Amino acid sequence: MKYKIGIVEDDIKIAELLKAHLKKYGFEIWICNDFTNVAEHVLKHHLQLLLLDINLPCYDGFFWCKKIRRHSTLPIIFLSARSMDLDQIYAIECGGDDYLTKPFSYDLVTAKINAHLRRSYGEYALQETKKVELEHVTINLETLKLEYHEQAISLAKNEKDILERLFRAYPNHVKRNELLQLLWDTDMFVEENTLNVNIGRARKRLRELECPLEIKAIRNVGYVLEKINDEKNH
Repeated sequence: MKYKIGIVEDDIKIAELLKAHLKKYGFEIWICNDFTNVAEHVLKHHLQLLLLDINLPCYDGFFWCKKIRRHSTLPIIFLSARSMDLDQIYAIECGGDDYLTKPFSYDLVTAKINAHLRRSYGEYALQETKKVELEHVTINLETLKLEYHEQAISLAKNEKDILERLFRAYPNHVKRNELLQLLWDTDMFVEENTLNVNIGRARKRLRELECPLEIKAIRNVGYVLEKINDEKNH
C-alpha cells in the first residue's frame, strides 16, 4: 500500500523540504495551499496521516485538528516551533497523536510517521478481534466507540489504544514505558506530560459513561484498571 501523507504548513520551504524527503521513502505527498478551509481539503484527499503546523493563516492548527477529529481518526502529528509544555498538552487534548518541535530532524519525522502508520494500518494494526469487553464495558475497535449499556461515546485513537491495553491486561498493571512504546513506538523523545494528558483523557471517557471501571496510577510503575464497586466494598 502506498500511503498518502498530508502537509499543512504555511512555510513553503519547510513543506517542500518535507515533501522531497518523504517522497524518497515512497510516500505520496499532498501539500495544502488553501488555509481557509483546511479540514475540508484534508478529508477530501483521503489521507493516511497528517503533518500539521500550529501557526497558520486564518485559524491555527489546534482549531483545524478539532474540526478534522469530528470526521476522521487519521494520525495527526503536530509540527511547531512552540516548545512550551502547555502547547504540547493542548495539541494532544485537541486530538493530536504526536508533537515534534522545530527545528526537527527529517529522519525523526520519518521514524514517527512510520511508527504511526504501522500502528494504524500495518503490522501492529488489529486484524481479527473487533471488540474488547470488561465488566459490560465494550471498546469497539472498528468504530472507536466506548460502550456501556445503551450509551456510546467516541474515542480518539490514543484513548482507544490506552484503554484496550488496560482492558487486555486486567487485573494486572501496564508499565509506563509499555504505553509510551504502544502510543509512539518509542519510550524516548516523548515528554512526560504527553502520556499524562492521554491517560487523563482516557479516564474522562470512563467517567462520562459512569461505568464501573477507573484507571489508577501506580507510582513510578504504571497504570491499572480497577472496579469501582470493588473499591467501595473495601
